[in-house]
Amino acid sequence: MMDNKIKDAFLEIYADEQQKEKTKNFIRENIYKKMYEKQHTFRRKYVYSFAVCFILCIMFGGYHLYFTPTTVISIDVNPSVELDINRYNKVIGINGYNEDGMEFIKTLDVMYMNYNKAIDEIMMSETIKNCLSNNEILSVAVVKTDDDQGESILQYVKNCTQGQQNIHCYGVTSEEMYCAHSLGLSCGKYKAYLELQTLNPEITPEEIGQMTMREIKDMIDEHHSEDVHSENGHSEKGHKKAKGRHE
Repeated sequence: MMDNKIKDAFLEIYADEQQKEKTKNFIRENIYKKMYEKQHTFRRKYVYSFAVCFILCIMFGGYHLYFTPTTVISIDVNPSVELDINRYNKVIGINGYNEDGMEFIKTLDVMYMNYNKAIDEIMMSETIKNCLSNNEILSVAVVKTDDDQGESILQYVKNCTQGQQNIHCYGVTSEEMYCAHSLGLSCGKYKAYLELQTLNPEITPEEIGQMTMREIKDMIDEHHSEDVHSENGHSEKGHKKAKGRHE
């Protein structure tokens, strides 16, 4: 009996066509709206993620380009220092290659300067001026890892030091730079080391690193003088022997 009453109660519940249509529209709108919102949220997250990745790539690429040295300038007198120059002609690194060099770079404020201003400041420093006034020798070597940039820098250095005594400017290759750094030497000291080593094979990179360019030059000249004296002595002895045989 109770079952029939429940059944009859449900039979009395019905919806007209208008209500049915409203219900369908409500369901459609809500379902589609939620689906659209999910898709829109997904697309928005995707676009944001892509934008962030793109910006990070640009930032990393720019950072890498800016902080990659394309040329190195080696300045040796004692102290021995080197400037790392990027493709935008800015100083992005400064390194000391002996005790005097480490102390010298503490007095310099040339980071992120254009190389020409940095070189001018170094050349006008009290340390360099005092060395030159004491008849020391200054060597400026430009590593031409990028031929055009390296050549421009080398030409600038030659022009600004033209006419000054005891200053020598020249270019070196990237291979020479790698060899120099593997021995713990600056490029300028490495060139001097190679020259002196042919005359004195016992000289070590460590000894060269702590010597001034003047001391290295004087040692080279001394060995050349000894060789010339030795050759002249042999010639004189040979001349005397020949003269004795002739008599």
